[in-house]
Amino acid sequence: MPNNEDYVWLECTSKTSPFGYTANFTDDRDALIITPEGGKIVRTKTYHASENLQEIAANIFLD
Repeated sequence: MPNNEDYVWLECTSKTSPFGYTANFTDDRDALIITPEGGKIVRTKTYHASENLQEIAANIFLD
């Protein structure tokens, strides 16, 4: 989806990925954007290691 000078990517292969996030197998790829004037090839977002991180905080007590 167009968003000013950029795009909000919609991941159509995942039921859990939020709008604007592409999975690791679709980042840094060529994509075809369809426009009223025709089409153009753009590159999807590249996620660096610091952005591609999931953190979990937990307090665990063992008895």
